[in-house]
Amino acid sequence: SLEHPGLGRYGDALNPWADLIAVARGYCATKPGGYLGLGMPSQGGGKGRESVIFNECRTYGPIRWPLVSANWRQIDGGYNPL
Repeated sequence: SLEHPGLGRYGDALNPWADLIAVARGYCATKPGGYLGLGMPSQGGGKGRESVIFNECRTYGPIRWPLVSANWRQIDGGYNPL
Protein backbone atom coordinates (compact mmCIF):
# COMPACT_ATOMS: atom_id res chain seq x y z
CA SER A 1 0.00 0.00 0.00
CA LEU A 2 1.63 3.15 -1.19
CA GLU A 3 -0.42 5.50 0.98
CA HIS A 4 0.91 4.12 4.30
CA PRO A 5 4.75 4.37 4.32
CA GLY A 6 6.30 7.11 6.41
CA LEU A 7 3.26 7.77 8.60
CA GLY A 8 4.45 5.76 11.60
CA ARG A 9 1.44 3.49 11.78
CA TYR A 10 3.43 0.27 11.43
CA GLY A 11 6.48 1.32 13.43
CA ASP A 12 8.24 3.02 10.52
CA ALA A 13 9.93 6.39 10.90
CA LEU A 14 7.96 9.53 9.99
CA ASN A 15 8.93 10.57 6.47
CA PRO A 16 6.78 12.82 4.27
CA TRP A 17 8.51 11.48 1.13
CA ALA A 18 8.32 7.75 1.92
CA ASP A 19 5.63 7.05 -0.69
CA LEU A 20 7.72 8.73 -3.41
CA ILE A 21 10.83 6.86 -2.29
CA ALA A 22 8.97 3.53 -2.42
CA VAL A 23 7.91 4.10 -6.04
CA ALA A 24 11.40 5.31 -6.99
CA ARG A 25 12.92 2.14 -5.54
CA GLY A 26 10.45 0.10 -7.55
CA TYR A 27 11.47 1.97 -10.69
CA CYS A 28 15.15 1.21 -10.05
CA ALA A 29 14.37 -2.48 -9.56
CA THR A 30 12.17 -2.79 -12.67
CA LYS A 31 13.64 -4.14 -15.90
CA PRO A 32 13.61 -1.78 -18.89
CA GLY A 33 10.16 -1.83 -20.46
CA GLY A 34 8.51 -2.93 -17.20
CA TYR A 35 5.16 -1.61 -16.03
CA LEU A 36 3.79 -0.04 -12.89
CA GLY A 37 0.16 -0.74 -12.07
CA LEU A 38 -0.87 1.86 -9.55
CA GLY A 39 -4.12 2.49 -7.74
CA MET A 40 -4.18 5.10 -5.00
CA PRO A 41 -6.89 6.73 -2.90
CA SER A 42 -7.89 10.13 -4.21
CA GLN A 43 -10.37 12.85 -3.37
CA GLY A 44 -13.36 12.32 -5.65
CA GLY A 45 -15.94 14.70 -6.92
CA GLY A 46 -13.43 16.91 -8.73
CA LYS A 47 -12.09 18.39 -5.47
CA GLY A 48 -8.58 17.21 -6.24
CA ARG A 49 -7.09 17.95 -2.84
CA GLU A 50 -4.32 15.92 -1.28
CA SER A 51 -4.51 15.09 2.38
CA VAL A 52 -2.81 13.10 5.10
CA ILE A 53 -4.97 11.42 7.69
CA PHE A 54 -2.27 11.10 10.33
CA ASN A 55 -0.98 7.82 10.75
CA GLU A 56 -3.66 6.20 8.65
CA CYS A 57 -3.17 7.12 4.99
CA ARG A 58 -2.62 9.73 2.31
CA THR A 59 -5.03 10.72 -0.42
CA TYR A 60 -3.71 11.89 -3.75
CA GLY A 61 -4.71 14.64 -6.15
CA PRO A 62 -3.30 16.48 -9.15
CA ILE A 63 -0.33 17.94 -7.23
CA ARG A 64 1.14 14.79 -5.66
CA TRP A 65 0.13 12.32 -8.39
CA PRO A 66 2.83 13.54 -10.87
CA LEU A 67 5.44 13.24 -8.11
CA VAL A 68 4.49 9.62 -7.47
CA SER A 69 4.50 8.71 -11.15
CA ALA A 70 7.76 10.52 -12.00
CA ASN A 71 10.16 8.52 -14.21
CA TRP A 72 7.34 6.23 -15.42
CA ARG A 73 5.88 6.64 -18.90
CA GLN A 74 2.09 6.86 -18.82
CA ILE A 75 0.44 4.60 -21.37
CA ASP A 76 -3.20 4.80 -20.28
CA GLY A 77 -5.38 6.49 -17.69
CA GLY A 78 -3.87 9.03 -15.36
CA TYR A 79 -5.27 11.05 -12.48
CA ASN A 80 -9.02 10.72 -12.69
CA PRO A 81 -11.10 12.08 -9.81
CA LEU A 82 -14.34 10.18 -9.79
